[in-house]
Amino acid sequence: IPNWMDTTDNDPGNTIGDGSATIYTDADGNGIPDVYDFDGDGVPNHLDLDSDNDGIYDVVEAGGVDADNDGVADGLDGDNNGVPDSAGTGVTPIDTLSDGSFDFLNLDSDGDGCSDANEAYNSTTADGGDTGVYGTDPATVDTNGLVTTAAYNTGAVAAVTTADTDLDSDGLVGVCDLDDDGDGNPDTTDPNTGVPTTSPDSDNATGGIPVTTQILANDDYLNDGDVNNLGTTTITDAGTGTATGTISFDATTGELTYTPTFAEGGTVVTVDYTVCNDASGSAICTTETVTITVAYGDEDGDGVPDNLDQCPGFDDAADVDGDGVADGCDLDDDNDGIADIDESAGNFPDGDEDGDGIPNWMDTTDNDPGNTIGDGSATIYTDADGNGIPDVYDFDGDGVPNHLDLDSDNDGIYDSLEAGATDNDNNGIADGIDTNNNGVPDSAGTGVTPIDTLSDGSFDF
Repeated sequence: IPNWMDTTDNDPGNTIGDGSATIYTDADGNGIPDVYDFDGDGVPNHLDLDSDNDGIYDVVEAGGVDADNDGVADGLDGDNNGVPDSAGTGVTPIDTLSDGSFDFLNLDSDGDGCSDANEAYNSTTADGGDTGVYGTDPATVDTNGLVTTAAYNTGAVAAVTTADTDLDSDGLVGVCDLDDDGDGNPDTTDPNTGVPTTSPDSDNATGGIPVTTQILANDDYLNDGDVNNLGTTTITDAGTGTATGTISFDATTGELTYTPTFAEGGTVVTVDYTVCNDASGSAICTTETVTITVAYGDEDGDGVPDNLDQCPGFDDAADVDGDGVADGCDLDDDNDGIADIDESAGNFPDGDEDGDGIPNWMDTTDNDPGNTIGDGSATIYTDADGNGIPDVYDFDGDGVPNHLDLDSDNDGIYDSLEAGATDNDNNGIADGIDTNNNGVPDSAGTGVTPIDTLSDGSFDF
């Protein structure tokens, strides 16, 4: 019985055999000693054109010449040694790993963890996902030991003998790794398969108004709403940008929403974000920058941009006395020469102490007892006469607040005269124009010191 068919040693003393080397072990029980049938398909290696059933001809993996791709070394046997002339007396088989595991008997010739079958056929499923043979193990073969479902049309493929690098440390390489760099973007769609790549973004915004910017569209990373995303994407604030406004990210859409502060108007700010994906089993991250050019906003909502606002915090259009100075910045809203604060017992009528949008002189309810949202201006809310104006702002209770009332006590004498202002034309308004734009006629400076005949704080007006 020839050695390749003999699984029993009938001459332990080696007295009658030819003394040839052999091993009788047949662990898989297929009737052929394992040493002669590497792939266990019942066709011995020396008669098998694909001894490891990886779908690649042995002649190709051994380094022979097979130009016509029939699995047999090219050429006749001119010297009658039984070997086609292109192989001489037999090629020295390629052993990529240099460890005695010849490539034609190695299902992963370069030892990189990706099977020869997958690398040769450039497919993640050529090996069936089990032992590395072509298709599902055990493979069905023909009489020549060829896997019947394999095309055997790959020829020599460099990837089979060139070990790939595991870029994302996920234990997969080359064609076996759907995402070489671990950014969650499949290699088939990733423009940069070797390294997770991001690109800077830019946008324009206005102070106080949110702007939403798509930041992943020009990055390798995919948003979580993309069905092609192989992992989970997260986006966080790197904390190294210059922006001081409100920052939020939506990983589902890949968007940044930024609300600039009003103070950022007229400046350029940056938001640095870190995007990560866990497709490789651990987070693969990159940090990138979004540059936002911020236009001036309108913090007081009066329709005038902050950089052009004559009276920040107040409505520029509100100008009762028509002197060109908005009431909120006008020291004397009725131009009688008496400062509004003196006409309001030390309180600020145009302020908004509780931040409810109602000026103090019209506000009889404190909607911010904790003083957390208002402007902190002095006021008193008591309205004993129920006329809708706090009493401190309407001494005579006539419905016209003192700072707009030319006769605050209804005694028939102009406040300007009782306070000691100059009113030569007797119109209730202090004389002169307002050249310094403080809202007070020049004859009264910043407001006269009202006469208090009794010296008890009860101003004569």
